Amino acid sequence: MNNTRQLCSGKQAKPRGGALLFEVLVALFVLFVGLVSVGQYLSNAARSSARGRLTAEGIILCEAKLNELLATRSLLANSNSGLFSEDPQWSWEYRIEPVSPTGLQQLTVSVWHTTRDLGPVWSLARLLRPSTLETTQLSSGSQIPWS
Repeated sequence: MNNTRQLCSGKQAKPRGGALLFEVLVALFVLFVGLVSVGQYLSNAARSSARGRLTAEGIILCEAKLNELLATRSLLANSNSGLFSEDPQWSWEYRIEPVSPTGLQQLTVSVWHTTRDLGPVWSLARLLRPSTLETTQLSSGSQIPWS
C-alpha cells in the first residue's frame, strides 16, 4: 500500500510526517495515568514505612517498660501510667489483674503514641505466680501487689 494521496489534478501528495492531535492526547493520557499510579504507590509506601517504624518503636518501648517493671520490682506509688522520659511522645500504663481459675496474676503493659488520636495500642502481658508476689506499702496506706 502506498501512503501517498492522489490529488484531483492527478499529482500525488507527499505523506505527512508527525503525529496527529489524537495520538498526542492518547499518549498524554497514558503518561498521566502512569504518573498518578506511581504517585499513589509512593504515597502508600511512605505511609506503610511510617506505620512500620511506629509499630517497631511501640513494641520495643512496651517490652522495655515491662522488663523495667519486672527487673526493678517497683511500681509507681502515685500512678500506674506515664510518659517515657526518653521520648515524651509515647505514653504507657500497666494493669495487674487476677486470672480466675489458675490463681495467677497478669501484668499487662500498654504503650501508645500520644500524637495519634485513637491510634494503635501495643500491649504485652506476663503471668505472675501469687507465691512470688510481695506487697509494697505506700505512704497513703494502700497496698500494691508485685512479683
